[in-house]
Order: sequence, then C-alpha cells, then structure tokens
Amino acid sequence: MATSKAAIGLAGMAKSCQAGLRPSRGPPAAWRRSRRSGRPCRAELLPRVTDFDLSTRPFPVTALRSCSQPLLHVAFEDGEGTRRPGGTSARRAIPARPGMFMRQMSPGCRNGARNDMRLYGVCSHACKSLMFPNLTMKLSHIQAIVAVADAGSIRSAARALGKTQSALTKQVRQVEEETGLALFLRTSRGVIPTEAGIAVLSRARSIQAELTHLDDEVATLRGTNSGAVRVSAGPLAAEKILPRAVARFGRVVPGVDITISSDMFGDALKSLREGQHDIVIGPHAEAAQAGDIKHETLLVTEVVVITSASAPHAAATSLGDLTHCYWAMMGDAAGNPKQRFQEQFRRHGLSVPRIRLASESRLGLLALMRELDAVCTFPAPLLNELGPESGIVRIPVQERLLPLTISMVTRAGKSLTPAAEQFADCVRHRSGVLRREWGDQSPSA
Repeated sequence: MATSKAAIGLAGMAKSCQAGLRPSRGPPAAWRRSRRSGRPCRAELLPRVTDFDLSTRPFPVTALRSCSQPLLHVAFEDGEGTRRPGGTSARRAIPARPGMFMRQMSPGCRNGARNDMRLYGVCSHACKSLMFPNLTMKLSHIQAIVAVADAGSIRSAARALGKTQSALTKQVRQVEEETGLALFLRTSRGVIPTEAGIAVLSRARSIQAELTHLDDEVATLRGTNSGAVRVSAGPLAAEKILPRAVARFGRVVPGVDITISSDMFGDALKSLREGQHDIVIGPHAEAAQAGDIKHETLLVTEVVVITSASAPHAAATSLGDLTHCYWAMMGDAAGNPKQRFQEQFRRHGLSVPRIRLASESRLGLLALMRELDAVCTFPAPLLNELGPESGIVRIPVQERLLPLTISMVTRAGKSLTPAAEQFADCVRHRSGVLRREWGDQSPSA
C-alpha cells in the first residue's frame, strides 16, 4: 500500500502564526473525552508547515488557536498522486461546526482494502477560533457568564436569572465554543473563572455597563429623568464632598438614582475600567496607573500624623521615632496610596514601617486606633473637626508630609452620560467651596 500523507496548509495566516501541527499521540477516544470535558486536545508546534503520516491509525489533530485567518485545509493524497473516484482531489476544508468528525477514505486503497486513514476533526476550541474569528455572541450569553461568575455556581445563577440549570449550562457552553476558550473551572464547590475567563468577563461587564449607559442616555434624550449614576468615593470624599453634591444634584435632576460605594481604591479603578462605575473620587492616580483613565484634581489638603491621646509616642517629634509603631491607614493600603505612604519615609532617609491595618471607615479606624495606640496619616481638615473628646491627637513631627490630592477619575475616551456629567458638575461645585474654606494646602503655598 502506498504511503499516505496529509499536508496541512495554513493558508493566508499571519506570518507569526505559520506553524505546523503534530498530531496528538493519544487515541481517538482521548479526543472525544476532550470534546465532552471542554478541554482542547494536546498539540505541538513545529517550525513550519509539515507533512506527517496518517496511514498507520486514526488520531485527532488540533489546530493553532492563535491563528487569525479562517483558512485551514487538509489535503489527502497518496504517494502516487492517485485521485478520488470521480477525478476530484481529496481536499476539503475543516467542517464549519466545531467538533464535527471529518472522515476521509484514502483514494489509494488497493484490492478493495480499506485504508485506515481518517481525520477525526479539529477540537472545538481551535476550530471555532480558526473558522469564525468574528464572534456572534448574544446579549443573553453575556448576561449568563456574568451571572455565573457573580453567583459562583450554575445553580445560584440560574435562580437569580429565573432560568433552569440546564438552559444556563447550555448558554455557558455556547459561549465557550464561540470563544474557543474554557471560561470556568468546574469544582465540587461551584465554578471559578479561568485566566481566560477573567479577561472575557471584564469585556462582558463593560458591554453590560455600556448598554445601561445607553438606556440612561436615551431616557435623557426623551426628556424622562431616569437611570442611575454610579459613584465610588474614598473616606474624605464620602464625608466632605458627596453629601452636598448629592443634595445639589437631586435639585437639578430629581428623577435619577445615585449608587455610592466605598470600594478600596484599586478595586474602584477596576470597576471603573469595566464600566460598573461612572465616576471614582479618591487619591490622585499616578501616570503609571492612569493610562486608560483621566483624572481631574478637586482638592489638595494637608496630611498630619495622629494617634491615641494615651499612646506613649503621642509626643514624638520625628517620623524616625515612629517607624516601630503599629501603623494604620484610612483607605486602601495598596497601590498608589501605599506608594505615597512609603515615599513619606524614603524622602527623609527613613526605613518604611509596615502598614498593619487599613479601613475605609473613619469611625471604625479611630476606634481601633484608640484601642491599639496605632499611628496613622490623616487629612488635617478632618482632624480639626474631631475635637478633644475624640481621644485622638496630632503627633507634632517636624517633617512636612506630602499633601493628599483628591481627584475625580473617569474613563479616558468614554463620554459620561448626561446625568453623570451633571453629577460631576455638582462635585466640582462642592470641591470649589471646600478649597475656599480650607485654603490652598499645596506645598508651594
């Protein structure tokens, strides 16, 4: 029997994706199991398009997921160049539907012998990515995967959406076939997003948020004041800016709801990027952190060091005397706030103490400080309002600390809805009032 070979040609693909595929060494059953489990078959990349022998036994073949073009052809031709009956070359494209079996009988059979050459197909993950690079995902699919991720299980998500588990499971599988990726890891305790799932979910949440923004904007254009503005604010902004800003906004746009959260600053920026927040008010985001966001400075205020009135280090005169203390922070103790805290010590040549406690609640933080004799950097205007009965005092350190800059952060390249823009104007107005009351606290003042 003539030796049969298959030439896999990756036609029209990007140069970086030109590579051959070596068949998995597992039996066909392994491919069928991978089809059921949602895991792709094993594939190895060769330096260039290559030929390999298919004459010995059937086996699965996987395709490159990274290829950007949909042309993948499998050509069967025996060593003598024999054609199929009818004079047609045994050349066929990979089936359109992922997971379909492509069965080819060799045209080189002799004496009626059946050549055991078959191609069992391309696994669903790779086939879908190659044949359909442009996704056609439905909005119900987006809703399904976001609900599953939020609920942590198919059962809870189905209950929240009012669907059956089987219907929701089918939708999730359709999304995984559509994207060519396993989005969730199934465990005995529920589902966990995979690394690829986290990336897809981020985009899915953005799409959901954009649809909500569209509804709000359409309502405004129709003259019906409805919809919502979603805001995340740090402790200082939540206490000194938002109350008056929300009151003013309610008089200007009475029919729009406002949702306020007090996320840690890093989490708030993540939600902003995903479109779950319209506005974030908090510490100024440094340039390294703000490539896809824009900020507008609202306030610059003095920062002081505070502790319990009964603490043994309450009379310390230098930051160097406080490096051994139990340090706390109001707000997020990671990312940009943490870097600014560390800079306060490094600029004076001091070792950086460890932040042991972080809290978004001002009242909770002060109570813990009284109990633990903790030390904390604190906005001076808030300390001036506490009074001696609070049991909190300012430590008279000689070093001048870096001021706190409060900014209003929005997504770069994305316009706010009319209602959100109105709210931003109210925030700007309130911030201007506070600047006049507190004075200019910048270092040059």
